[in-house]
Order: sequence, then C-alpha cells, then structure tokens
Amino acid sequence: MKFALTATIEWVIVHRSGKMMKRSTSATYLSNMLRMLVLLSMAIPVMCMAQKGKRKAHDPHETVLRDSLILNAEVAVTVGDLDSAMSKYSKALWMWPDLQTKYAMAQLCALRNDSAGYCKYLPTYDAYTNEKTKYDQHCWRQDSVPFSDSGFSEKDFGGMTNVSRKWFRATNKTVHTFYNSEGNRKIVLTTTPTDTVFSECEIMASYPGGESELFKNLGTNVRYPQLAQDAGIQGVVYLSFTVKRNGSLADIEIIRGVHHSIDAESIRVVANMPKWNPARHNDRAVPISINLPIRYTLR
Repeated sequence: MKFALTATIEWVIVHRSGKMMKRSTSATYLSNMLRMLVLLSMAIPVMCMAQKGKRKAHDPHETVLRDSLILNAEVAVTVGDLDSAMSKYSKALWMWPDLQTKYAMAQLCALRNDSAGYCKYLPTYDAYTNEKTKYDQHCWRQDSVPFSDSGFSEKDFGGMTNVSRKWFRATNKTVHTFYNSEGNRKIVLTTTPTDTVFSECEIMASYPGGESELFKNLGTNVRYPQLAQDAGIQGVVYLSFTVKRNGSLADIEIIRGVHHSIDAESIRVVANMPKWNPARHNDRAVPISINLPIRYTLR
C-alpha cells in the first residue's frame, strides 16, 4: 500500500523483541460562547465518568506529582485563581492525557470565556454524550456551496463543481473538500486566515525511497524511553506535521499522546527526518499535512 493520507501507516515499535511491525489503519480524519458552568462545578470531581479500555500504568512518583497538580488546580479554581489552575491542568495533561482532566480544562476555558479552548478540550467520546451535543452546537459548522461561490480560482482547481466546507472553532481552520461533476472527492485542503495546507491532492508527499525507507528510518531511530519502559507504559502516539514546498518538515505536533516521554521521542524522530518529496498540485509543489501514528508496545 502506498503511503497516503487516506490510508496512513501505523508504525509499531516493539521493545525487547528487536523487531518492528506495521499495519494499515484508516485515517480518520476534525456566536459567542455562553458560560455553561458555574464556578462551584469545577470543584466536583468527575470520577463517575468511566473511561473505556485498560488503564495504563504510570511511574508512582509521577502519578503523585500529577495528582497533586490536579488537586491544586481544583483548589485554585474554587478561589478564583483561574490562571494558576490553567497552568497546573496544562502541566498534568503534558505529563499524559486523560479524558477527566481534559473535561476539567474545557470547563475552566468556559469560565475564562475562552471558546476556542473550550472546544479544544471538550471530550466528544460516546461516554460524554452531553458534551458531544455542546460540541456540535458551538464548536464547528459545515456547509456546501457550488464551486463558483467558494472563492477559489477555476485556474487552480479546474473541473470542480462543489465544495464542502467545515470550520472548527478550536483552531479557526476550515477544511475544504472539492468534488467533481461525478461527485468524486478530488482535493482536500485546510485554510486559516494566513495559510493554506493540502491534505489530499494530485501527487502526495512521500518519504525519499518510499514506505520501506520510512519504516527503516523509524526502526533505526526510535528509542523506547526508559521511563515509559519501567512504568509499563505503551500505546499509540498520533502525530501531525506539514511537508513544506521544499520538502522540509514543520508544525510537528501531537494530536493524541500517551506519555510525555513517548510523545517527546516521537517528535524528536520526526524532526530529524530528511526532507520529503513534496506534494504537487497543478505541477507545482504545495504544502501538505501528514498524519503518522506510532505504536509503542512492550513484550
């Protein structure tokens, strides 16, 4: 299978076996805000909200530190020190993410009238049905227009008849999906007030030498962090990065992390990759966003 955004590769880093494996996964890929929560609600733990899946083990010393950060954040909220609470919750989520703390961050952002932050942290999983409803109401909007009304040039996107547009409050990004007269999806790109980045186009970006060389690069360079090994931590890190017009990589970020040591290692490896072959549209190089899952497994 060729490397493409519509069918990304999940790289599996297996510790102790001395091997790496790969498997394909589907890439899924995303008014003023009212104060929906009162200050008192921030002091009430949301422990009753169950999380699916097996709980990951963590280093006991880090767990004590993280629990202390969350407790102090809750106290800070009750006394109105929202900046301190934001700092402590952010530190806890940097150590490793969990739905309960993200939910508390969403509540905190609502109190701060930060609608983008609220949408960024609000959980939308099945267990959070009420929050998913709020997310759908406040955090995104979608429409579809004829290509002639889209604001894009026929010269750049010839043969397109319709454009679906989806805007996300958290990032202020709009995803445009272009369809031809037969209703086939041909191009996907994301715009911000200052930039345009493709995610699907005529010729996708590729690692020099192809998929096998990318696999080799990861197998050679990824190092399972000792802290994560000792604590028995494993899981999948989802990264996003942009391949620029000259093939260099930029905007490397964690979409969904596992633990700060594993997240940092994943970013390090991607940041040290050589230049990619850039994506091309209308016979010119264009920036494109790439999603890359890396699974860390202990055996």
